[in-house]
Amino acid sequence: PRHLEFEDYVSHDALIPQLLTSHILVATQNPATSGLLWPSKLALLSVLPRPLLWIGRQNSSISVALQQRPHTGIFEPGEFEKIADWMKGYSTLPLESDFEKWISLQPTKAAFLEQVQKELSHLLNPKA
Repeated sequence: PRHLEFEDYVSHDALIPQLLTSHILVATQNPATSGLLWPSKLALLSVLPRPLLWIGRQNSSISVALQQRPHTGIFEPGEFEKIADWMKGYSTLPLESDFEKWISLQPTKAAFLEQVQKELSHLLNPKA
């Protein structure tokens, strides 16, 4: 049966393995903060090889940047039916090679991996 599970917070060490057990990653932005910041959770989610559901303004800089990423659904708050239809398409995981192609389109693979490492170190060691 298809279902949606919300997980509790996990330790820093368990964060990435827990996220990689998901079929879809979801990120939202409070409309009051739109245009002011890039949600820190999104930085990590955007570099993991999983479909990403972004709920925020479609004409924002975040939405424009995410349009280049494979397997990403971008929806305005309140578009429940469209979101549900998009999610139904991901009952199985896409091929990891889909994401490798996207990574190869980044300025350089080394720069992309450096960005991932930077984001992970910031998230895993927030006081560093």
